[in-house]
Amino acid sequence: MQELALSLAVKWWALLIGVVVHFITGMLWYGPFFGKLWMKLIGTTEQEIRESGGMGPALYGASILTSLVSTYIMAVMLNWVNAQSIAAAMLLALLIWLGFSAAPVLNSGFFERRPIKLFCINSFHHLTNLLIISVILQVIR
Repeated sequence: MQELALSLAVKWWALLIGVVVHFITGMLWYGPFFGKLWMKLIGTTEQEIRESGGMGPALYGASILTSLVSTYIMAVMLNWVNAQSIAAAMLLALLIWLGFSAAPVLNSGFFERRPIKLFCINSFHHLTNLLIISVILQVIR
């Protein structure tokens, strides 16, 4: 039980870095990189987003919470597998993404008849975050 407790301990500032990384990648990903295509694929426009209240505090609060959860779980998993290198951390991130993000989201996309491009935009954003966070967490362990 002590081993479990030790592996759940995470540096608080690592979580903060994870939130910042999520926000930066999100701003770039859904802004200048893929923003216009993403809006087209989900059937909305910048004007419609602004008219509906934009990205309000509730959305940012939810984003902070989900970023904290993702970063925390990645840190716990790195501890549990005792990743010894950046390559091992990135491999773990890839496997987590493939098994617990990409596969179920792709399956949902098939049933919802969503464009594969939308899956790629959203899913590769998750992969990018996981890879960056795994490297950061590995370096500051």
